[in-house]
Amino acid sequence: MYSTGLVQFNLNDKLCDSVWWTVGSDPRVFREKIFTLNFKQFESIEVKCVVFNSRSQNCTGDDGYDTVVKVLELRPNTNSPSKGKFRGYFTNDPDKKLRVFQIDTGDLYPNLLFMLGFPDTSCDFAAFYGRDTRFQLFDAVIHDHQISYISAIGGLHHTSECDCVNATGFASPEYIDQVPTIYWSDNYTKLKIKLWQKINPNNVSEFHQVWFIGERIQ
Repeated sequence: MYSTGLVQFNLNDKLCDSVWWTVGSDPRVFREKIFTLNFKQFESIEVKCVVFNSRSQNCTGDDGYDTVVKVLELRPNTNSPSKGKFRGYFTNDPDKKLRVFQIDTGDLYPNLLFMLGFPDTSCDFAAFYGRDTRFQLFDAVIHDHQISYISAIGGLHHTSECDCVNATGFASPEYIDQVPTIYWSDNYTKLKIKLWQKINPNNVSEFHQVWFIGERIQ
């Protein structure tokens, strides 16, 4: 399940010879192994992926073609399985102090998901907004694994200064590994958050990667 907006299509087997994607009623055939499309309305869309792999052809004697068809569900964030209250700790905290935050829609933006009160220590977003730190979530399911990408509310320039190495990852798939990310368990009861924190509070260009490990409490 996705919300509207950017959705990344990413082929697991990067060594295959060729790939052909068709997405819903879009007349285009996409030949890239990784690409992004922008969707603007809630609907169910059939996605077909055909790959040709000469290795399979040589090993098994088949024609080398494989086809997978799945349905992309675009639904409002109010139905997101990631909503809830969570408790966890930063792995670089020697005391493993437990911290609580919530994922929910925002009062001013009821169609968007936010991390409310997340105990991020790399930036003082209250200085920008005069309220609790809030990060926007871009829910996604990549390779059948639950993944959410995170952006700082108010603009990617804040994200790049504070929480990720390369904010262009949202628009450029080759940098997507450099975007703050939530990795969910299959039933959305546990999460691991990858993010970056400033090494020196006075230097926005020096980061180190940290993890936040948490579980659902509500």
